[in-house]
Amino acid sequence: SYDEPVAERPRTRYVLAMDGAGPPVDVDVWSVVPERLGAALLYCTGSGLFNVVMRRWAKYLGMDLRLSGVVSGDGSVIASATEEDCFRILNWEPVPLPERTRFLPRLAPYLDEMEHAAA
Repeated sequence: SYDEPVAERPRTRYVLAMDGAGPPVDVDVWSVVPERLGAALLYCTGSGLFNVVMRRWAKYLGMDLRLSGVVSGDGSVIASATEEDCFRILNWEPVPLPERTRFLPRLAPYLDEMEHAAA
């Protein structure tokens, strides 16, 4: 319900229409506790391909990358406070936000390792 405070809903979608500035735009508003901000930023940003590969890599390592953090196989959050924490636990060099849309050449080693392990 929209009467509920945004902070109590992890994700809300709004339609933003600005008078005379073009068509309405969908806007997602995410709400997370400060201790999970790094994981939320990593989960919600980057190109689609970047996000898919990050999540697959986490699965390959027996973990999950979620809005709440990097989660181990037993369901406990093992990294979430900063993006750097999440990258470190996944054995990735941090990738600055602007580079995530141009990241394809840097994905090759991760994709190769997952492919060889599946073979």
